[in-house]
Order: sequence, then C-alpha cells, then structure tokens
Amino acid sequence: MSYLQLVFKAVLGTVLAWLPTSPEIALEEAYLFPIYVGVTFAGIFYFQREIGLLPRDLITRNERSWSKIFLYSSLFTLVIGYPLGETLGTLDVQTLIIADVASGVVLLILGTLKGALLNLPDDIKDFSLSFLVGTAQGLSSPGFSRGLTSLITASIIESDARDAVRASLLASPAYFALRAVLLKESGLVGIEGIIVSSVSFFLSLIIIHSLLKLAAYGKKFLGGYALISLISILWR
Repeated sequence: MSYLQLVFKAVLGTVLAWLPTSPEIALEEAYLFPIYVGVTFAGIFYFQREIGLLPRDLITRNERSWSKIFLYSSLFTLVIGYPLGETLGTLDVQTLIIADVASGVVLLILGTLKGALLNLPDDIKDFSLSFLVGTAQGLSSPGFSRGLTSLITASIIESDARDAVRASLLASPAYFALRAVLLKESGLVGIEGIIVSSVSFFLSLIIIHSLLKLAAYGKKFLGGYALISLISILWR
C-alpha cells in the first residue's frame, strides 16, 4: 500500500473519531489501533496543562477543576460505562443506526433549550458532569457515537456549549485508549503504523482546537454537530 493511501486512511479515521460517528464503521481493523493511539495521545497532549494541574487540584478546592473532570470521567468510563456497554452485547447495524439518529435528535432538542436541564450546585457539578460523560461514553462501546453520547450528557448539566464540548473532549482519551486495548489485533506495525499514528496525532490537535473554537457558536454548534450524525447512516 502506498504512503498516500495510508495518509488518506489515517485522515478519514481521525476525522470520524472526533465527529459524531466512528472510524470503525468505515475502516478495516488494521488501521484502528494506530489511529486510536494517535487520537489518545493528541487528547492528552492538547489538554496537558489541565491534566498537569491534577496534583494541585486534588489537595485544593477550586470552583472549576478540569483536571478532576478528566480524572473522574476517565474512571467512570472504565469502571461503570464500559461494563454497562458490555451487557448490551454485539448490536446489529440497524440498531446502531437507530441509536445514532435518536442521539442526534436528542442533541438537536437540547440545542433549542435555554440553559441546562439540571442546575446543580457548584460543589457537585463537576463530579456529576464527570459521572454522566464518563458513563455515557463508556456505554457507547458497542458502537454508538462517543461524541454524541458524551456531548448530550454534558449539555444536560452545562448551559455553556463551550464547557460541554471541553468536558466531552477531556474525557475522550480514556475511551480511545480503551478501544485500542480491546481490538483483537494490533494492526499496522513498523513505518506504516508510525505514519498513521503521526497523521492521526497532528490532525487530532487541529480538530480538537477547531471544535473548541466552533463551540463558541453555542446552540448553533450543537445543532450542526447533531446533524452530522446522519452521516453514519451512509457509512453503515
């Protein structure tokens, strides 16, 4: 396979990983591991400042601690969300399509509401946000859209779309790392694997930054993001 084809596959898989779809609906399993490695490290690298504040935030009390949201959502993904997702077993394509479309509709509805559905006190808001986002993205492991499920739950608590998107993106490394570990094969190795992971890493940094910038459009962004989920129907 030519290097141009490798780059194309890496770009396609990376874009699908961050949009309300999944690279697993369009790519062979051999490409998934290096892509998941790339997007995982990109998420950690992009939010390194927030993650680096974790030791300080664990011993101090702040009104908003993104480092704790990263930690707690990661734990809830692995401890609660994923085991719940496993109980669903393997879902057929039709069920996954229905789930993606239904999730898109829910996010569209949330995008029309003023304010958050749950107005929680500040002292439990971050923990509740972490619990919902982590559990939701872990639950999506059978094949649902991680982006949709995590953003829906974040939007239930966060009235500001920028904070909802940031929480969803902060939680993503745990999910992508989990997907990489669960793959039955390690996929491409050697120079081919390095190329795919590298392309995925650098492209992910651009996509994460772009999503955070676009989130400034608030409800319009949520609506547009939800509509993109319809792409999954074409791929599936």
